[in-house]
Formats: sequence, C-alpha cells, structure tokens
Amino acid sequence: MHAVEAFLIVYDVTHDKKWLDRAIRVASVIIHDVARNNHYRVNEHFDTQWNPLPDYNKDNPAHRFRAFGGTPGHWIEWAV
Repeated sequence: MHAVEAFLIVYDVTHDKKWLDRAIRVASVIIHDVARNNHYRVNEHFDTQWNPLPDYNKDNPAHRFRAFGGTPGHWIEWAV
C-alpha cells in the first residue's frame, strides 16, 4: 500500500507513466487476486511471489511495524 502511494507521488512529480502503471499493477494484484481470493480481506504480508503469509510474525504479534494479522486502517485505505 505504501509503495502504491509512493509510486503515485513519483508519477505526480515526474509524469513518467511507468510509475502510474506500477501503482495500478500492484493495486490490481491486491484487489483482484489477493482480496478476491480471501473474502475481500487484504493480507498484510506477502512473499516475493505475492503469496499471502497469514502467519507472518505470529510469534511476535506486537511488533511495532510488522504485526501479526491485519491492520484495519490499511483495509480502510485500500477501500478508499
């Protein structure tokens, strides 16, 4: 999500369409592939092949930046 936001900002500044295309591609994968296959819930963590990692940091659920489970604020951001 934050990468998508960064790509959109770079596109706004540079007008280089590759950044817009990257943002759209990531958003499309998240919405049309990941969320659709997970009852429209967005996973927080993925491997390098975009496979969801639902048990990521299960042993450290309070990690400040990479918590176990989902982040409701991120779900809202994806929905907007």
